[in-house]
Amino acid sequence: MTDFEPRPAIDAEREYNARAAVPDHARIFARWAAEAAAARQDFERAGLLRRGLVYGRRADQLLDLILPPSRTGAGPVPLMVFFHGGYWQAMGRDDFTHLARPYVARGAAVAVVDYTLCPATTVAGITAEAREAVLLLWRLAPVLGIDRSRIVVTGHSAGGQIVGQLAATPWQAYAPEIEGSPIAGGVAISGVFDLEPLIGTTINARLGLTPATARAASPHFAVPGPDTRLVLAVGGDESAEFHRQSRDFARRWSAAGARIATVDLPGRHHMSAVEALGEDGHPLAGATLALMGIG
Repeated sequence: MTDFEPRPAIDAEREYNARAAVPDHARIFARWAAEAAAARQDFERAGLLRRGLVYGRRADQLLDLILPPSRTGAGPVPLMVFFHGGYWQAMGRDDFTHLARPYVARGAAVAVVDYTLCPATTVAGITAEAREAVLLLWRLAPVLGIDRSRIVVTGHSAGGQIVGQLAATPWQAYAPEIEGSPIAGGVAISGVFDLEPLIGTTINARLGLTPATARAASPHFAVPGPDTRLVLAVGGDESAEFHRQSRDFARRWSAAGARIATVDLPGRHHMSAVEALGEDGHPLAGATLALMGIG
């Protein structure tokens, strides 16, 4: 699909209203919060959790870092960085700590990132904060025992958009000391890569997107960085628009030289799709580990 091909008429409100499509989402969110709290308790008891690290000047620019148990002679460890969804206006790091379990068990570090929510900021502002989080982790990597060459960013829904924007970032403009990119790859689950369809929906009430700002915040229209590697996944039971978003994005970025892999998530809706990231043995977790250099 080119920029000039008209899209078929859709009911955007219905296609993108993920909560309405999953009637028991409130129960799911409560379960996530409970599982995340239990994971934090376990990680803290084991001395692995560094809670509320500050990566910027705004109150919500915090992240939790979970380091794996020390292993003599193991050397620097890979890092998975997770950006939550919630249409840039809901959720937070305290809802997703449990996704770290399979990675920490395999000897990787995990950062779960908070960011300022709209309307207190803009979608572009969130992208800027995500860059700050990645840069802080990259700069502190030698102190933390993290391998700078094996940092992988992951995200769900709005977090998928963040992953795309990070993969398109000209990093030398923000950190001249970095050669190439600070990220080795990305995993975007149920991502929204073209934000223009959201303009006429109730989702946009807090985002305030215009045609110009939506396009500027859309990874679909950006240029992937050199040697970009991404894994894309969408739940099999998600709306046609979520499938189209990843399909069109993959085609466009593949044509621009990015290496795109896909993972099928049959029988999963928008909420259960992200759960696959934290399921030990699931192909999505396996693909993420592979990007981090863990077999």
